[in-house]
Amino acid sequence: MKNLVFNTASFSEVELIKTFPLPYYLGKIHNFFVTVVFHQDKNNAKLPEYYKGALLKPLKYPGKGKSFSFGGEWYFFLYFLKHAKEIDVLVRVHFSYQTFIIGMIYKWRNPKGIFYIFGDGYGVWQSLFRDESKFMIKIKNSIIRKILFKMVETVDKISIELADIYDFLRKQKPFLKKPDKLTFMRWGIDEEIMQVNHIEELPVDRKEKLIISVGRHGSKQKNTELFLDALTKTDLKDYKVLFI
Repeated sequence: MKNLVFNTASFSEVELIKTFPLPYYLGKIHNFFVTVVFHQDKNNAKLPEYYKGALLKPLKYPGKGKSFSFGGEWYFFLYFLKHAKEIDVLVRVHFSYQTFIIGMIYKWRNPKGIFYIFGDGYGVWQSLFRDESKFMIKIKNSIIRKILFKMVETVDKISIELADIYDFLRKQKPFLKKPDKLTFMRWGIDEEIMQVNHIEELPVDRKEKLIISVGRHGSKQKNTELFLDALTKTDLKDYKVLFI
């Protein structure tokens, strides 16, 4: 049986519903043994060793660096340097410089392996949205583009969940050359969990009139303030708004 490794810096119980379905269903469809490799911390201390047949493998980090930083992820470099040849498919979450280095290490050690980036599209690419009227910003963006374009050459497949970011990326030089590398794919739903919990998808005429916003409310990325401002200008009629 071939091996698929899903690598993310942060992994907790919520990820079993949020991101885990991607490697799980890839493994199920293509008959891969799935391993999830992540940073061990207090948020995932109670996770089981196996979940739905997949091995959950937390790595102990000998330092104090935060996730999604060089200081908090350098030990992943050593892990993939050692195990790359055992991995047929490597799935890495998010665009970051660490992702680039992990991809370079993996493809160097295992040229025939498949490297796939599963991202929302932001990460390092977000830097390219900065105003380039200032000379130093233009220089920085030029360097970032070279790094990102090299990353695109290294990777075999990239999926993006945000339509505007997907539209931006597919116009970039490396994707114009190889458009098949880029795929627009939104988050999915684990249908098995829906079946086990007897969750029924209701027709429109049976649904409650609710507008639900789920996420890290108050964080910069979610821009909850914009949503709240829009609600003050909206006639909700008999709809209710819930923040979860």
